[in-house]
Amino acid sequence: MPQRQFNALNYSDPMLVRILDAGEQCILRFGIRRTSMGEVARVGKLSRGSIYRYFGAKEALVEGIIRRQQENFLNRTEAKLENESNLVDKLTSLGNRRYALQRLSDVLRNVESRGGICCVLVLGVQNLEELGRKLGDTVQQELLRGIARRLQQLVRPTDVIARVGDDTFAIVTLAEDPQDCKPASFKRLHDGLNLKAFKTSEGYLSLRAGMALCAVSNKKPLPQAAELLERVEVQLGDAYATNLVTEVRWAAIEA
Repeated sequence: MPQRQFNALNYSDPMLVRILDAGEQCILRFGIRRTSMGEVARVGKLSRGSIYRYFGAKEALVEGIIRRQQENFLNRTEAKLENESNLVDKLTSLGNRRYALQRLSDVLRNVESRGGICCVLVLGVQNLEELGRKLGDTVQQELLRGIARRLQQLVRPTDVIARVGDDTFAIVTLAEDPQDCKPASFKRLHDGLNLKAFKTSEGYLSLRAGMALCAVSNKKPLPQAAELLERVEVQLGDAYATNLVTEVRWAAIEA
């Protein structure tokens, strides 16, 4: 069979994706010089012949990997710019950061005028970037979609869920009882992400998720939505270190 020309390759071809993913894993593990077509075949569980039908030499495979990385970077940049002008995260179909801030502002205004408690929970996936480097963008995207689906199953229908960063999500809730905004109330979310693996094309993978939250009421001057979200995001480092849902006390911050 004649060798395919690189420029004619279809990046939606499942076999091509397997080859590029395997090649990328080998380069990350061994470096370009020590990566061979045989090693790529072994890692990807492919035949050498199937690789050579797409790439006639290792140099062509490396060029393909670099080109895909460049295209992925451009696509992510374009998506980020587009997301800034709308309210939906295309990958997960959740709201994006702009949407989260709009809804958080709505809840804060509601609390200010009618009372109640506004609770913001930020969830970060500590090992998502690491898994993406090891297993490729496709698996990373599968995990993000899986996280979104699981969060939707675990929260109340009235709660707001949004993807607010590459590896972070936010949940905004309006409560009447202060106890509903304590870390213990969100343990089901913490356990639901950390204790149950996610099914991907590379098998079942476990995540290390951290959570931080802050609850505010109209008994104290209320913060702006962006300020509140950013203050909670900063506490993710403590959440990762302790493996607990970290509570941020707004009154203590103001003091």
